[in-house]
Amino acid sequence: MNVTTPLYEQLVYFFVCGIFLSLGYELFRVLRVCLPHGTIAVGIEDTLYLSLCGVILFGFAMEVGNGEFRLMYLISAAAGAAVYFLTAGRLIKFIYSAFINFLRRFLKKIFTPIGKLFIKIAHFVMGHFGKVYKIIYLSVKKRAERLKSRYALVYNHNSTNINGDEKVAERPKIKAKIKKE
Repeated sequence: MNVTTPLYEQLVYFFVCGIFLSLGYELFRVLRVCLPHGTIAVGIEDTLYLSLCGVILFGFAMEVGNGEFRLMYLISAAAGAAVYFLTAGRLIKFIYSAFINFLRRFLKKIFTPIGKLFIKIAHFVMGHFGKVYKIIYLSVKKRAERLKSRYALVYNHNSTNINGDEKVAERPKIKAKIKKE
């Protein structure tokens, strides 16, 4: 049995549906107050929200409107959303914005001293690591200065000292370069 709903009731249903869809949009508004983000992210959120609203309104129109989708349904839903945003929406936004700002200030008062303490500890620890790094760097640099150059080869030296190290005589060094052929 197919029951038809009068047109004025259908418009009231879509008006109320517009109010509830606007309540769903408040979730995105709260998210934007908590985590401010750029215009691209806002555009993506709005596109997803409007797509979801389109699906909901279409399904609601197929159920309430007996399979007919009329422009009056969209106008009625938009009027419901406008009424919500101009009345209760402003009050709700004021309330959650004030609550979130209070929560931010409260958490900032709690975590600022803790953060400063962690920063002091980190500077203290990194200062000691810096000193250790400097000592190691200087010792490696001194040892590197004592090493022979990688590309300088000395030929015609057979004389060695007691430790077995080569002595460099007053004779000029012969340098050779090795090339791949």
